Amino acid sequence: ATAGNVNRWMYVGNLDWHMAAAEVQEHLQRFLATVPVKGDVGASRCITDLGVEEVEVVPFASGKMKGRDADKLHQGFALVRFERAAMVEVACQALQGLPMGTGSRLDTLTASIARHRIEKEQAQQEREQREAAEL
Repeated sequence: ATAGNVNRWMYVGNLDWHMAAAEVQEHLQRFLATVPVKGDVGASRCITDLGVEEVEVVPFASGKMKGRDADKLHQGFALVRFERAAMVEVACQALQGLPMGTGSRLDTLTASIARHRIEKEQAQQEREQREAAEL
């Protein structure tokens, strides 16, 4: 048996890169509060009820912009962190293919479990443990 998804991060793509990141983040957070969780009886819970800890519209890293990106205010995607990894898949299923309207650049959003975030989080925890051990 596999341990399942231990990654607490969800990737959300197709966000409007010509709108300020803070504004897109605000629209996305509001939108997550309206999306019902699939399979919920009576659809009483929304994505934010699943324990959203952080929403980050991802900026360009310093010096990493290409010429074609000159007019873009951010990379056009966000990372959403949940309290529990089990909620990421549920949120992805609820969000995938939905139209967000203001704040998105295509008709529908894409949502998936974020890749590589888990490794960064584990490395951070290991670094903190090493530093604590050195004190």
